[in-house]
Amino acid sequence: MSTESNHIILKAAEGDEPGVAFRQALRYRIGRPNRLGVQVGIYWIAIHSAECAETKSAAEALSAYAAAMPPERPASWHYAVDVDSTTQSVREKDTAWHAPPLNPYSIGIEQAGRAKQLESDWADPYSAAMVDGQLVPLVAKLCRRHRILPRLVPDDLLKEALAEAEKAGSDVAARDMARRIYSGIVTHAQVSRVFKKSTHSDPGLHFPLEGVVSLVEQLIPPVELMAMGSLAHVGGG
Repeated sequence: MSTESNHIILKAAEGDEPGVAFRQALRYRIGRPNRLGVQVGIYWIAIHSAECAETKSAAEALSAYAAAMPPERPASWHYAVDVDSTTQSVREKDTAWHAPPLNPYSIGIEQAGRAKQLESDWADPYSAAMVDGQLVPLVAKLCRRHRILPRLVPDDLLKEALAEAEKAGSDVAARDMARRIYSGIVTHAQVSRVFKKSTHSDPGLHFPLEGVVSLVEQLIPPVELMAMGSLAHVGGG
């Protein structure tokens, strides 16, 4: 079956999140194969800023852009959020091209806004409503669905974490163990800083990442956190 045929089929399919409009991105990879061709698990949620204006139709505009991505920019993401809506561009079972080398192992979320925003900008009515009403609930659902722990992953352990995720491959037990120890929430800036595969700095120094992670954790029942392995904190403790 050709790639074009696959795109046609996927465009007619539903997304992963009920009520979220799905429109298949043009640039993505079917499945989640690593560099050795082994299907791997999902360990991280990568948060981005789309470097676009904060408008009520930003998520829809990003969805349309992903569906017609120009050849000189081979990029995509799983979800995009704005002040009052969420869209999906790549199915969670497939690989979006958003934060190498973590692409096969992560879910990418774009949000309206820019990396240059100050703390006050992220706290303005638009950003606050987007983060609290769209981003945080979506991340919580993804954490629950993929057993990703709502926590930060220190830079000095992220390379080790990727190596362990690669080693786990398609082994279910090994994946579960790696998730308990290494899974979490990262940013595009962190991935770029650690692996030096790009120079992206989004969502910026002033994005309230710790606050987002805390709010996500509050939306996950304690019994689920325990089952996901919340006592296996990254970096000890």
